[in-house]
Amino acid sequence: MNHRALPPLLLTAALLITLGCGDAEETWSGDPQAGGGGQGLPLDGIPSPTFGVEETVENTYGSADYFTYYVDNAHLSATDEDNLYGTPDTPRLTIPEDLVPGDVVEIHGGPYVGDELDLRGSGTEAEPIFIRGTPDEIPVVTMTFRLRGGYQIIENIDCDLGGEAKPCFSVSGNPDGVDQVHHVAIRDCEAHNYNSDLGATGNSSMIAVSNAHSDSGEYVHDIVIYRNHIHDNGDATEAERDIHGVGVAANARDVWILENHLHHNSGDSVQVQYYREPPYNYPSRIYIGRNEMHDDQENAIDLKGCRGVFIYQNQLHSYAGLSQGVAQGYGTAIVIHEADGHAEDVLVWNNEIWGCTSTGITASHSADEIYLIGNIIHDNIFVGSDEHDPDSPWYPGAGIRVRNEGRTTIAGNLLWGSHQGIISVGGDGHSIVASNNLIGDLATGEGYHLCVESEAVAQGSEMDHNLMFQSDGAIAVRWGSGGPFSDLVELTAATGQCANCLVADPLLVDAGSLDFHPTTGSPSIDAGADLSQVTEDRFGLTLDQDYDGQPRPAGTAWDIGPYEWGG
Repeated sequence: MNHRALPPLLLTAALLITLGCGDAEETWSGDPQAGGGGQGLPLDGIPSPTFGVEETVENTYGSADYFTYYVDNAHLSATDEDNLYGTPDTPRLTIPEDLVPGDVVEIHGGPYVGDELDLRGSGTEAEPIFIRGTPDEIPVVTMTFRLRGGYQIIENIDCDLGGEAKPCFSVSGNPDGVDQVHHVAIRDCEAHNYNSDLGATGNSSMIAVSNAHSDSGEYVHDIVIYRNHIHDNGDATEAERDIHGVGVAANARDVWILENHLHHNSGDSVQVQYYREPPYNYPSRIYIGRNEMHDDQENAIDLKGCRGVFIYQNQLHSYAGLSQGVAQGYGTAIVIHEADGHAEDVLVWNNEIWGCTSTGITASHSADEIYLIGNIIHDNIFVGSDEHDPDSPWYPGAGIRVRNEGRTTIAGNLLWGSHQGIISVGGDGHSIVASNNLIGDLATGEGYHLCVESEAVAQGSEMDHNLMFQSDGAIAVRWGSGGPFSDLVELTAATGQCANCLVADPLLVDAGSLDFHPTTGSPSIDAGADLSQVTEDRFGLTLDQDYDGQPRPAGTAWDIGPYEWGG
């Protein structure tokens, strides 16, 4: 079995975790190795995908030029008549669908026009099936690839739908029965130019992963979506379209979405959802890492109805929401909510999020056991008119906003230059724990650095070891019916909270140039709480690295914020 520690793309540490979540009735098992296997990477219990990243034609079959089928519909001698496999001199005309272990289908020419390709047949771990263009000649295909079977890799394909309304890649079971769909990789492909008629919602994903037709409990599993470019799909300027980049739905688990570039989709870059009832299973153990997502007409990542999702080291930016089409109320990078069954056991770790007109991260409704840790969230500025005053906690442009019915841990984040910092609004059924956060320089000086609107929520919540700063005025903290406070002594006396908080210039290297590392003498150094065990019970993960992958603590105690000072 092949394993690979992925090379760093956006940050220095490659971090994956296996989340042990099973069927719709299960809760988190606490076993960091449940169902995923794999060997340790920089942190114990964090495996890489078991298939689909390391395997190449060259290292599997001995040569990068190896093939069993040669297809080139642009060749003058191309034919399928008495020509099952094809050669460079006499290639096949069409892409074969029924494949066996060891098959390598090499595709040239194009475009390949049609409705869909039903790619049946399973490879093995030792003899996977490849369906591929070559890196120096990527064919254009206008059909939907339906990948059914196991140990299949599809790569170097330009899926250009030319304005048609259909997905590019479907990884799912058949409507008339359960297929064993597993160990499938889609990598180094492009998926673009989906559209639907004006007024049509679409409700589609360019890469769709599910077994939503099966109520037997059979999962589609071990799916890798790696280094793809997914962009410009749908247009929501006149009607909401819901055309997503990647969609993961019922009866899917162990799905890795890694190092892709997703942008300008009329829905979300990535949506994980359920839309089923038991005995269907929630999508679970979904790993979304080191992608760049931006300028979609809804959200970067939308979670609803899932168990065990790990979002790490992504760059998420430029979500305009109200100023971009008719998808009213968007402009949030990550939204975690219910809709079709609540999201549970979600870890959002070490991402950079900026340029959102509504919120960097929102956890709402019945989401539970949400962990927002070590993220850098900055410059979320609302532009336009809103029914709320700028000093209201409901005003857009927040770093983190919580309005759910469960528990949210918000720890070790940096929130800078937005209208609001960490905000809890409404509801009496949720609680937050806010610790080790560095919150500074609100954009207008009128919002809250930290706010819990409800007295009932404040009674069940905690905040401590946070550092707050406002270069052009005072900080503002509200805790239930108390506040706003600008003085920590008054805050602690009135609420019993924030005894170890600080109000001081954090002495960052250059916040104006987005270098948020602490410098020598920063009050954040050694001033934080030990967060190493915060995720241990839920995820089996010990937090012992900072945003850069450096060991924590570097000194006598943790530093406040996402970075450790290196000296």
